[in-house]
Amino acid sequence: ISRTQSTDTQSWREDYLEVDFKDPNRENLVAAVSIASPRLHKPAANPVAHPSGRPLRVVAVDVGMKYNQIRCFTKRGIEIKVVPWNYDFMAADEEPFDGVFVSNGPGDPTMVPETISNLRRALQDGSRPVFGICLGHQLLALAAGASTSKMK
Repeated sequence: ISRTQSTDTQSWREDYLEVDFKDPNRENLVAAVSIASPRLHKPAANPVAHPSGRPLRVVAVDVGMKYNQIRCFTKRGIEIKVVPWNYDFMAADEEPFDGVFVSNGPGDPTMVPETISNLRRALQDGSRPVFGICLGHQLLALAAGASTSKMK
């Protein structure tokens, strides 16, 4: 925002007000974009059956999920339960599921320690496949004990 329109050769910076810098990586951006409660999406195509007869179910941890990711599962006959970023999908009373998908999303992966903890438990359990993309992959790396750094 210009304070004055300078006509001499002074620095252009002197013509502008200082603006406070807000670092978005210091906020939990995932909490702002994740769903608030679990949502079940039934297969759009012929359901792929678990040996028990129920549809195969993938738990999708929403850390910024796009709707097309849901469509990609359901059109292939997979039931998908989309859960909030901090949802305890490993709880003893949780319904059975066959895999975990961690979506893409915004921000610094270290800002969601609850997600990392839940994923760590899923990895330690080792009874189901766990996979992610983008931020989801970074969260899996942190859950496995690796570290991440921001590229500059």
